[in-house]
Amino acid sequence: MKRLPWEQGDILCRYYPQFERWKENYASSFWEIFSKLWSHEYICSDTAGSQAARLQKSREADNSLKDGRPVSVYLLFQKALYLMENDKPTEGKELFSHCLGHPDSYDTYLRQLFLKEAIGHQINMSLLAKQMDLAAWDRCTDKVIQELPYTLNSRIQACELHLGKEYPLYSLCLKKYRLEQKLFKGFPLWEELIQTLEDYCLCIMEFYKGLYREEMFEGKNISCLPKECRFAATVLEALEKLEQMQMPEAVRLLSDAIHVKTDMWGVVTELFRQAARRMDDPALQAGDEFLNLAGQMKETLYTLLDAGQTAQASQILKQVLPLIPEELELIWIGQELIRRRKL
Repeated sequence: MKRLPWEQGDILCRYYPQFERWKENYASSFWEIFSKLWSHEYICSDTAGSQAARLQKSREADNSLKDGRPVSVYLLFQKALYLMENDKPTEGKELFSHCLGHPDSYDTYLRQLFLKEAIGHQINMSLLAKQMDLAAWDRCTDKVIQELPYTLNSRIQACELHLGKEYPLYSLCLKKYRLEQKLFKGFPLWEELIQTLEDYCLCIMEFYKGLYREEMFEGKNISCLPKECRFAATVLEALEKLEQMQMPEAVRLLSDAIHVKTDMWGVVTELFRQAARRMDDPALQAGDEFLNLAGQMKETLYTLLDAGQTAQASQILKQVLPLIPEELELIWIGQELIRRRKL
């Protein structure tokens, strides 16, 4: 390990994924080996102390090998994690912050590791955001949050609130992917699902309104905006129709939306599924509201058939048909779906 080019980040970065796999599979051996690399035998580690002292030392190439060569930021990063996880959180966080602002922390994979651990340990990520353009930050947050467990969703929210004071658009990126994670992994029920989807779309609109002139969101100009912005605008309109109980129009708009952003197909399908399940609520079945909702669901099924959305129609029909099994229109729709699947 000592023979690796620790002072040459552009070469060493090729090994970062392999190091991380070693750490995941052989944690105790990994820390034993790396602790020797950053021990006083090999590294002069004087980053702990006042912020002014750390800044001064960073200008003088601190954290160097005994022979004077600068040490890899990845090695410093691992030491920071080790300190934080072994009863030295203050020293570890100081060293972590030093890594975030390190001039050699330009590698994409390394930045993803930084962001992941900053979320997990609740560390201010402003220094990392400062070094990245908005497009790179968006890609990084997308990748990292996709891989994070849902149990860390609340920690993402805490980070976005702190980051929003200095970098509001960067904070909105975190919020967008946090809400997306909640939609896909949080299994929200009807009211929470509607609210989360609305918050998600409002977040997207706020993000793009921070980038584009207001007239771009009017009339036909919206067709020139990025697809996720068009998706958000369409879904917000659909949710408004849903609130007004205009189910067929809401379905039409949602079908348009998932053609714009196909990766949200599962979320929209879940919305349809839960709308159908609401018909199984005894409170709804007690009066005219049940009949109204049943009629709207039939209109929804016809709308989906006309749009060729047979998979979505099948899922809704499975929920609705057991509740009103003698409804001839639903039986016909079921037969039509079978016929189309055979084509």
